[in-house]
Amino acid sequence: MAKLFSSFEEIYQNETRIENVLTEYSKYSAHTHHDKENELLHKHIHLVMQYGIKLSEVHDLNKVINHLIKDWILVNPKITKIELVGNFVKRLFVNTLLYHDYGKVNENFQIEKMRNSHLFKENRHNKIGAKHSILSTYIYLNIHLQEIIENKYFTTEEKEFLIINTLIFSNSILKHHSGFFEQEIVFDETIVENLRPYLHLFGCESIKGVKSILINAVSVFTHSINKLKSNSEQYFPIIALTKLNFSLLTASDYYATNEFMQDIRCTDFGLFSKSDKSNLFDRFLNNEEILYNGELMRNFEYFNNLEFENLNERNNKNLNLLRQKIAAEAITTLKNNSQNFLYYLEAPTGGGKTNISYACALELLKIDEKLNKIFYVFPFTTLITQTFSSIKKTLQIGNDKVIQLHAKSGFHTSNDEQQDDGLYGNNKLNYINNLFINYPITLLSHVKFFDMLKDNDKDNNYILHRLSNSIVIIDELQAYTPKHWDKIIFFLINYAKYFNIRFVIMSATLPKIDKLSTEAKGKVVSLVPNRHKYFTNANFKGRITFDFSLLGENGKKIITLDQLKDVVYEQLENYYSSNYTANGLIEFIIKKSASEFYKNICKDKRYEDYQKFLISGTILEPRRQEIIEAIKSKEYKGRKFSKSVAVTTQVVEAGVDIDMDIGFKDKSLVDSDEQLAGRVNRNAKKNNCKVFIFNYDKEYSVYGKDNRHKQKISFDDYKAILDDKNFDLLYDKVNNDIIKLNDSKWIVNLKDYLENFKSFNYRKINNDFQLIEADAISVFVPLPIEQKWFTASELQFYNNYNDTASDFIDGEKVFEIYKKIIFADNDFISKAIDKKQIIGIMSKFMFSTYTHSSMTKELLIYSDMEVFNQYGMIYLSHYSEVYSLENGIDDSKFKEAIFL
Repeated sequence: MAKLFSSFEEIYQNETRIENVLTEYSKYSAHTHHDKENELLHKHIHLVMQYGIKLSEVHDLNKVINHLIKDWILVNPKITKIELVGNFVKRLFVNTLLYHDYGKVNENFQIEKMRNSHLFKENRHNKIGAKHSILSTYIYLNIHLQEIIENKYFTTEEKEFLIINTLIFSNSILKHHSGFFEQEIVFDETIVENLRPYLHLFGCESIKGVKSILINAVSVFTHSINKLKSNSEQYFPIIALTKLNFSLLTASDYYATNEFMQDIRCTDFGLFSKSDKSNLFDRFLNNEEILYNGELMRNFEYFNNLEFENLNERNNKNLNLLRQKIAAEAITTLKNNSQNFLYYLEAPTGGGKTNISYACALELLKIDEKLNKIFYVFPFTTLITQTFSSIKKTLQIGNDKVIQLHAKSGFHTSNDEQQDDGLYGNNKLNYINNLFINYPITLLSHVKFFDMLKDNDKDNNYILHRLSNSIVIIDELQAYTPKHWDKIIFFLINYAKYFNIRFVIMSATLPKIDKLSTEAKGKVVSLVPNRHKYFTNANFKGRITFDFSLLGENGKKIITLDQLKDVVYEQLENYYSSNYTANGLIEFIIKKSASEFYKNICKDKRYEDYQKFLISGTILEPRRQEIIEAIKSKEYKGRKFSKSVAVTTQVVEAGVDIDMDIGFKDKSLVDSDEQLAGRVNRNAKKNNCKVFIFNYDKEYSVYGKDNRHKQKISFDDYKAILDDKNFDLLYDKVNNDIIKLNDSKWIVNLKDYLENFKSFNYRKINNDFQLIEADAISVFVPLPIEQKWFTASELQFYNNYNDTASDFIDGEKVFEIYKKIIFADNDFISKAIDKKQIIGIMSKFMFSTYTHSSMTKELLIYSDMEVFNQYGMIYLSHYSEVYSLENGIDDSKFKEAIFL
């Protein structure tokens, strides 16, 4: 298949050069520069093509494009000349890069944008002013449509099919300077006629057939598409092709323009070389700080063949042996199913899931030599930051090999050391590498990742081409609403198939979403076939005991906060009497309830010798880190403690690395309840650890729209799921509901969503699949925060703008720096770097709330409205009245307070 159609480079070499047809080509410019002569148009075009060829080569995109084209052609069974038609489609794809700036021959563009008034006369009749993208599109369409119409070898059906493709790919040219991509070719007769003289510059005439197609582009396109009468699922190849085309065009154009403007040539695109892969495995094997990976690989068969019946006794030795056995079993299964593209990695809490994923990723790099990059996808920022540190330590790599992408990450430099101000040229290269994530390992949010797959936004499509030949590890799948599980598996199975992506989906409570796809069903390999034996082993199942007594006999008993306070105290004291330590974790589903309970125990004299903490979505990241460090070290503000209570919301369920003794959980989704249990006796080294489930707030207020909440599960089944870790008992019910929905003719479902593919409605493809549907707004709290919570590079950046020495970073001054940067008259890249750096600092002063909530309106009373109107964020200028670093928002001051 890879050789069925001509390569990217072969097509470029066989196409007519612009300098061979454009008279006086050397007088046309593409870009201006304040320090050197204009960049000539033909030189820019060839540089773009060189980057396009290089990107297609390093990411092996010819194979991807060919596969997509072949399956797209098969949508029309009347096409018999597959190779001939496919090669023309491939030319259309490649030539978007070649033709994207042909429209810069527009005299008005040369005069207004290129300052070439001495070479050109204004054209007042072209009806497009100084625009160039629409003219480039017009030239591209005319030349290729004329070829199709006059071709003697294509049948009528084949010509219609190629006309469709010409119209589709021309959108990349039309939109290559826009912020988004969509199917939008509209030419009126006046523009068609007034642009016709430009065709003479390229030795082309406008024939009647082409003119008719352009003027009636929408109806021609719609009529031809409707004639195909294909299933909407079959349109994935052409949607992926257009997104990939837009990605390659805009990325290549950016690289080329950057090379001229910044004198920075990009040659390293952040891929694993053969030596990199060898070094990774060697470091994994011989890491002197982490010995268990070396032990695993050197004694692989021993761990693989351990008998379960010899590992039932609950002790630390058996726990570690079980962790090694899970890893050995996962790697063995992976090797035996190396031809597959999707894998489930299901491991119990404390089973070393993340470390196993490293081992599996390294094994995949060995299995398929074409694989050359790894993406880790997480639902929570805390998981990204933790794994960033973990993966650097485990694989012994630096910032040149791994990047974390999230709002709080700041500006990433390839050197781990602090950057010198004099190395600003290096920072500009770092900016390009940040923009295109040119790093072999990328850690990013699930929203960012799925936006790459489905979004029509330019910034997300920039990096789509990088997905080819990658390993993608998706963590905590259960965090995604079931509403989109069928869409998730649709995208995963198709991108895996065409882009040679190996997906590893992992969780301790893993929904088997392959059951929602006919194509995926049975093709997702479980890397831990003995999953049940691990989950029910005493070293994992016996880690904690669930206690349901607070729910009553029918599971519906409601508890008061005073009653809960008594139970918490009684259980912690009881645990302390035997263990001389007692650390309790109490989770509520609504922030206001957590705050109220926290205030109650702070007033209760029985809790005087307990260190008390509140963790919620309004607690700033530095304070959260302070709490986590205190709980781990059992020391707070210079004082050791043996008793503690952490009152929290759901933010603690994943990514918060704490190990408590006793847990109390307000009943919600069953997998959420299990996630909380993962913070108790995390390393299975303690005895008599329990998690008590209670009823306080109504789950409907938070989970009412979640299909898991709607399931009719008996109290006995609920208890059985948590006790036996059989989450399929819940997920099968959810999956069956989704399957019934998708079989219905009367309810909006997956089939309706996929109709967006058939209609080329890129906006709805994106908008109808939003993992987070509620809009959020940032709240900035301008209080002082200790310097110790900031990195060396953040402190240096802050100090560049601030001369006052202090042990604290002042939030007010941070925001003033932000405003200076926003209004600074710097070049684009320098300004973007500064903005990224200051936003990383600002994130430590910020939390989020829902944009359209009553809480947002109430918060504005205590904020600077000028900042809100100008910057789109809530600047809590009067924070002292409603906010404290230790406790976050004071809920008593607000009518509504449903923060997480």
